[in-house]
Parts: sequence; C-alpha cells; structure tokens
Amino acid sequence: MKSMRYLIIFCLSMLIIGCGHKDGTYCADINYHYPKTGTRSDYTLLVDVENNRVNTIYWNNGGHLDSKYFTPPRIVNGRAKITTSEGKKYKVKNIRNEDKCH
Repeated sequence: MKSMRYLIIFCLSMLIIGCGHKDGTYCADINYHYPKTGTRSDYTLLVDVENNRVNTIYWNNGGHLDSKYFTPPRIVNGRAKITTSEGKKYKVKNIRNEDKCH
C-alpha cells in the first residue's frame, strides 16, 4: 500500500514537472560563449517558447536569433542549451514572465 502511494506521488510530480512553459514570450538569463574566439557574455533577454522549446532569442538592438540557426532545445527545469550551426553556445536559464525582464 505504501509503495502505491509513492507511485502516485511520483506520477503526479512528473505530470507537474512535465507541463513546462506555455507558448509565449518570456524573459531569460542568457550565458553566451563562442569557443572559437573565447568570447563570453551574459544577457537578460526575451525568448519565445513554443511546445516547451526555446525558438527565438531577441537581442536588445532589435535583432534576433531563431531556429534557422539552431535546433530548438527542450526546456528542462527552467533551462535550455543552444548550440548554433556556427558553434556559438547559449545557456538559457531562469525563464520567467516577460514583465520581469529588467
């Protein structure tokens, strides 16, 4: 009986964790690294999420990086890792409501 209770709790937890982010625009902390040049930068930027995957990063200058240059990664525990076709790496974390992007 106890093991059945644990199984139910585990399944409910997986449902809650698996729900992920609804489609929309969010704020996120981005760690950028380009191994070829050694360049590293940190940003707080808007990102588009679709099907619990990061599809687009919007730069403050009006530009964007989208899925033409990377395979949209799944968000797990509020984090995602992107590697572009050029080898640039982005760690996306602390994905939160768009209005908290300051």
